[in-house]
Amino acid sequence: MRRTTKSTFLLSMVLALLVSPLSGCRKNKYIAPPPPEVDVATPVVQEIRRELEFTGSTTSFKTVKIEARVKGFLEEIRFQEGSNQIKKDDVLYIIDQEPFKVKVQQAQAALKVAEAMQSDADAQMASAKAEQKNAQTQLARSRAAGGAVTEAEIDEQVAAVGIADAKISAAEAARASADSQHTAAEAALAEAELDLEYTTVRSPIDGRITETLVDVGNLVGANEATHLATIVQNNPLYVYFNISESDILQWLEWQRQGLVAHRPEEMDERKTPIKLALADEDDFPHEGYVDYADPVIDQSSGTLRVRAVFKNDDNAIPAGAFVRIRVPLFPEQAMLVDDPAVARDQAGPYVLVVGEDNKVERRSVKVGDRYQGMRVIYDGLSTDDRIVVNGLQYARPGREVAPQLTEMQQPKPAAAAAATADDSSTTEEQTPESTESSSSDNE
Repeated sequence: MRRTTKSTFLLSMVLALLVSPLSGCRKNKYIAPPPPEVDVATPVVQEIRRELEFTGSTTSFKTVKIEARVKGFLEEIRFQEGSNQIKKDDVLYIIDQEPFKVKVQQAQAALKVAEAMQSDADAQMASAKAEQKNAQTQLARSRAAGGAVTEAEIDEQVAAVGIADAKISAAEAARASADSQHTAAEAALAEAELDLEYTTVRSPIDGRITETLVDVGNLVGANEATHLATIVQNNPLYVYFNISESDILQWLEWQRQGLVAHRPEEMDERKTPIKLALADEDDFPHEGYVDYADPVIDQSSGTLRVRAVFKNDDNAIPAGAFVRIRVPLFPEQAMLVDDPAVARDQAGPYVLVVGEDNKVERRSVKVGDRYQGMRVIYDGLSTDDRIVVNGLQYARPGREVAPQLTEMQQPKPAAAAAATADDSSTTEEQTPESTESSSSDNE
């Protein structure tokens, strides 16, 4: 029995040694992973209205310095400092008027003297003409009488006619002098009345007035015009902004291509529509139009200065503020894709397209501006192309994927987009590990 047990044990060991190498020769089977799922969408084709955006600054439509035009003591201030609105012809200041009233009276008196001199000259003229007529009549009678009148008497009558002519000349000179004095007196009176009028300082425009710079009792206009206050008119309002040379050339190219011909009423150089947004406004609620542009480009900056006019009835737009300007252009048919779907490398912008065999292809594209979170595509795509819009980290050119058809989506908010970018930057393509299975026969 002991020998049999030992033989059986040895036989079991031999069989184990023979079976063990055979079981070790079995190979593990590799199971390929399924293609990764990616979201794909076809480009959107729709009519869009492109817009150019600039930064500008506002300035008052009119700015007028109120100055004293005559010398005198400031007697009264008729406006309230900080007044929201001043109307044209409102009385702002009163300068002491008494000296100017005296000058007006003096000018009026001088005018009356000149008028009296004119009357005296007219009387002298009438008397001289009457005397001349009488002398001429006597001379004519004497010559008609023949020998009844001596030559001496005729000579006296000729002399009388000459004296009358001289008196007429003197009367004419006196009249001319009186007319000159009358003209000077009228001018002096007009000047005195104008100076008197200047003592009442009125607003030349509608607008808002600053604080007064001179108090009552001060002498103004002593050596030169004294600045009293300033009035600014902010309705309407001017806005200045600069357009780059590249934008100008692009605009001219659009005109040459006839892309703006279907909207002539908006493309007129003096009626181009424009929108404005303040620093705290997301949209562009204020509407105006371009009314002026410099005739040449500034070579130092490579820009063209443009001016626009905006209504400002409620004074919602302050003068001197920095604003955003948006210039609407023409409507056009455009192909759009989600902006995050457009990538760039050294060869330029491209998108990842899934072909009919579900393999990823790199497609170079010609891109335009952003439009409401999407990117305009000018060339490189067709409307049937399936663009990878989600799962870009799994899409590699030449790799097979499982496309899931969706629609073009608007980009995520900035914070969410940043978070997605951070996550995707740390995500790498995972290589599935081989699956091994082994079995051993135990007996």
